[in-house]
Amino acid sequence: MSVDFSIIDAGCCSQKNLVALYEQGISFLTRLKANFVLYKELIAMHAPGLEAFGNVVLYRDRLLYIKRVEILLGGYLGVCVCGA
Repeated sequence: MSVDFSIIDAGCCSQKNLVALYEQGISFLTRLKANFVLYKELIAMHAPGLEAFGNVVLYRDRLLYIKRVEILLGGYLGVCVCGA
């Protein structure tokens, strides 16, 4: 079976699992758990400026604040989306 993309439950999300997906060339989407160091770092760095005009996105009838942030995870370049 060939897998190109995976959606990972936050309960199964670990650096070991994510690095294994990178190594296999499998793209993935997950929510970081609040106790992850990476989550805490992203919040500390990007939450204060998140509600800036440049981060506004219209989704259906709501305005959301979303910021795309490149990260390094286990030596691999990835993208996180910070939002409120």
